Amino acid sequence: SNITGAIFVYNFTENRNYEAKKLKIKGFNLQYFIPYGIDTYVSRGRITVYITNSYQNTTDTVEVFQFDHKRLLLTYQKTISNDKFRNLADIAVVGADRFITTNYAYYQKYWMQIIEFAMQTSFGSIVYYDGRQGNYLEKFLFFFVCFKFYFFFYIFL
Repeated sequence: SNITGAIFVYNFTENRNYEAKKLKIKGFNLQYFIPYGIDTYVSRGRITVYITNSYQNTTDTVEVFQFDHKRLLLTYQKTISNDKFRNLADIAVVGADRFITTNYAYYQKYWMQIIEFAMQTSFGSIVYYDGRQGNYLEKFLFFFVCFKFYFFFYIFL
């Protein structure tokens, strides 16, 4: 597919034409970029942008960029990955390389997600990343998966 992810900026105080401007991205392969959630961290005048990236058939990651607002440029800094980043949705940055992120589902395989959603189960989670490792702040237990799965087949078979 020729579609690649992009990031746009909109200046609410200066923009009279209601036009979002596409940011240039330097040092990152956009072929593997499907941005979903975004937040920033400002320290000593530097703006660091954290973006959840959900590229197909790979582990979700958080991409870190430095933002140059004068040149409308994002410069790639690093990729943060963790085994608890399963299906990343949004992100809330609380410090340098420290953030809370949400997983909208537990299963990463598409067909398992269909079952997860069809059964109206909530296996998403909230993860705190402290700069080195991720820890669940909220996670639904596997027990409910087994119970609902068994109940589903008991009723309909």
